[in-house]
Amino acid sequence: MNVSNLCFQLRLAVATATPSPAPPEEWQSNLGLWLLSQLPEGLRQMGPYQLGYWQWLALPLLVVFFWLATGLLKSISKRLLFKLVPKTLEGENQTLAQKLATPIRMLWFSILMRLFVPVLSLPTQVAAFVDNIFAALLIAVLFWSLLKLVDVVAETIKKRLSSSRGGNSANVLIQSTSQLVKGLLVVLGVLSLLSYFGYPVTSMLAGLGVGGIAVALASQKTIENLLGAFLIRLDQPFRMGDFVQIGELKGHVEYVGFRSTRIRTAERTLVTLPNGALADQRIENHASRDRFRFFATVGLVYETQATQMKTVLAGIEAMLKAHPKIWEPNSIGVCFREMAASSLDIEVVAYFVAANAKEFHAIRQEVLLKLMEIVENAGSAIAFPSSTVYLAKTK
Repeated sequence: MNVSNLCFQLRLAVATATPSPAPPEEWQSNLGLWLLSQLPEGLRQMGPYQLGYWQWLALPLLVVFFWLATGLLKSISKRLLFKLVPKTLEGENQTLAQKLATPIRMLWFSILMRLFVPVLSLPTQVAAFVDNIFAALLIAVLFWSLLKLVDVVAETIKKRLSSSRGGNSANVLIQSTSQLVKGLLVVLGVLSLLSYFGYPVTSMLAGLGVGGIAVALASQKTIENLLGAFLIRLDQPFRMGDFVQIGELKGHVEYVGFRSTRIRTAERTLVTLPNGALADQRIENHASRDRFRFFATVGLVYETQATQMKTVLAGIEAMLKAHPKIWEPNSIGVCFREMAASSLDIEVVAYFVAANAKEFHAIRQEVLLKLMEIVENAGSAIAFPSSTVYLAKTK
């Protein structure tokens, strides 16, 4: 069903439920006659716009009286709402009741006014005008309630996802989606009101469609970036604050917007990337690492004896296994790799558990210092690039 048909059906439903204007029912006519008989003669006189003075007085009094009365009806409706919402949503039902409190009161007010205004026996044109006002108010209250309901649903989903990883990115996606839904509801509500008052919504939508094609052609890049932002928030390759590498660019994600993403580099410059292009890039997220890899090549001098090499190898392996931040002792790799040009190379590989890169840098420094101590205690030394020249005597 398209928007124009939906607006027509809504207008038909409101008009069918409470016809406008409708002749007073018997109880309404009797109540009006009784009120008129109780009034002084002066108030029965005809005033401006073919309305009696008593009608001019009664209409604002009805507005004030029913507005005060709807305060009690609002409280009763909130209690009923508490009972209707399941017990598993005890936190949400209170929020829902608070959000819908004012729309519920406006709903009751509109219903009571449309019910009792015929008692005043207003002229046909005036009655139609007043009836249309409160009918439009009913439509507005309906969409207002839907807007509040969208807020409650969005807040509920945010609370449920707050403890999971990627909660911040999910919150941004939920907020963006809720704003989009609310925008569509506002547009649909305005179109429904225009349709109720007889404006040609179909012709308006057709005109907007022709103009929309031109706008869409002129905003291809903008739409591409919006879709890219949606895909980034849906796939969650990174969160705000994560350290990422995109091509040659490295830095912390500072902001994820609808059009672009901003990254703060180590030089403190701010790089802005369009989301459309970013969605197709290879993104390396350093913040998602569950452990850090330590890798080092320790070169010993060629004067190192075999027993000293064995002592160094055993010492390094024992030191790594005893470290409190080691990830898995069985994953440690310590081996005499090769006899290089100027050193006897030992390869050291291990994984450490650290909260962030700063903590790992401290761990790496500690391990490297202990490696030096182990080599010194074994009676060997760290090699440096060198070469030996042998001079031969000639006769």
